Amino acid sequence: MTTRRPCSTRPSSTPLPPTANSPQKNKSGTTRWSTELRAQVRSGDNELFERAHQTAFVGTNLPLEFARKRVEVVVFTGIHLDWCIEGNVRNARDNGLLPIVIGDATGAATLEQEKVAFERINNYFAPVITSDQFVEWVS
Repeated sequence: MTTRRPCSTRPSSTPLPPTANSPQKNKSGTTRWSTELRAQVRSGDNELFERAHQTAFVGTNLPLEFARKRVEVVVFTGIHLDWCIEGNVRNARDNGLLPIVIGDATGAATLEQEKVAFERINNYFAPVITSDQFVEWVS
């Protein structure tokens, strides 16, 4: 049985350590920063809602937005190749998209994990290409 872990290395229930620049919560539970930012947002502005999921396709409007915009190809880079990237690649494919992974812009915790993840992704879910190949394709 495999134990699943979130993309973040910090448990979600563990608060970030306070710093000199950390926002202070007010009586309503919002931070000073979020209150100041909220005051700057006007009707019609785009708003960002950050969520912590292993995949961007669950609990978000991403699949709907991709469908509305007729997105067909999604390019992936980043860290946690064997968890977050692979999970999103699988979900992109499940949602009818063509996922592409840029291998030299992606990584795992160890080279062994990286090698196994690249093989699995490339063999079953998405092509793994280099950044040079990607630049050549879009040029």
